[in-house]
Amino acid sequence: MTAEELSAIFSRHGVPVLGHQGANERLGGLIQVTEDIHVELAKHGSGAVVVKALGDAKFRYYALRTKIKDLIFDLVKAGAVVVH
Repeated sequence: MTAEELSAIFSRHGVPVLGHQGANERLGGLIQVTEDIHVELAKHGSGAVVVKALGDAKFRYYALRTKIKDLIFDLVKAGAVVVH
């Protein structure tokens, strides 16, 4: 799945998307969800990881996920999505 495709799925589920970038030499793609939270797509194979910037060049990496619902759950835990 590309960053563009996953961004569209996130948007349909109410997840904010600030932008996305296609694959490069390091990642399969990147989706910016908030200023401090993004999703990195695996370069080889499937899956994606939620990443939260903590400041001072420190990051919290969540588990590699292959299911959309698990990625959204991690985005909720990271604080990017508020469930009402």
